[in-house]
Order: sequence, then structure tokens, then C-alpha cells
Amino acid sequence: MANLFSRGKTIIGLHIRRGDYNDYKGTNKQVFFFIAPSAWYKSWLSSIWSIVPDPVLFMASDEIDVAASEFSEYHPVTVQDLYSPLPDNYFYPDFYLLSQCDMLAISNSTFSFAASMLNNKAKSFLRPVLHLKRLIPYDPWAS
Repeated sequence: MANLFSRGKTIIGLHIRRGDYNDYKGTNKQVFFFIAPSAWYKSWLSSIWSIVPDPVLFMASDEIDVAASEFSEYHPVTVQDLYSPLPDNYFYPDFYLLSQCDMLAISNSTFSFAASMLNNKAKSFLRPVLHLKRLIPYDPWAS
């Protein structure tokens, strides 16, 4: 935590889910298990980045190398940057750190949704909505 918070004042968490949702392409499950485009997250980040105090982007993903490269202009911090060596259960630090962010944009995933429910410090929560084609604010305990 100290390593992450030493990098800036406002920790913006982002969970990008990519991998296993491809299994649902072309099925009726695709409506529920969709991959939100990076452009939705980038649009939100560009709208807030210059107005939040000293922002730091923390990213978690099942395909972190690909996801982090898509957001390289924000110099994302990942668990790979915070832990050496990387823990065997690297997903747990991802989950915990998402629960500690000051702002959080999640994927269409119960992993990051549950982390948002445990986050009692974030000022804003956003999630993707397929039919609106963008991220929308939500209340983790009223959704």
C-alpha cells in the first residue's frame, strides 16, 4: 500500500477484464459477459485526469501486459510494479488494492464488483453498461 500511495495523491483504480469472456462470443450469454472497450475507460480517464489531485492509475487485469500497454499514456502501476517477486496468488493484491482506491472503474465482472463493495473510501464508482456504450456511476451497495 505504501509503495502505491507514495506515487501520488489520488489512486484511480481500473479493472480490465479480457481473457475468458471470448468464450461467450456468438452466444446469448454475450449480453451478460461482454468486454467493455478500452475507449470507454479512456474517455472517463481523460475527463478526470487533469482535475484530480496528483493522480496515479492502478490497473488490474487478467491480461495485464496487454491492458497496461493500452493505457500507457497514464503510466499505469500494476502489482508487477509493487511486488518483487510477484506473489503466487497475484489476484489477491489486485483485489485488495482495488478495494483501497480513491476512484474506481470496474469491468463487467464480479471480481471487481466485489472489491468495490469492500471499498469504503472511493468517492466515485463506475461500471460499463452495454446498451449505453459507456461507463456509468453506480453505488456498489444499491446495484
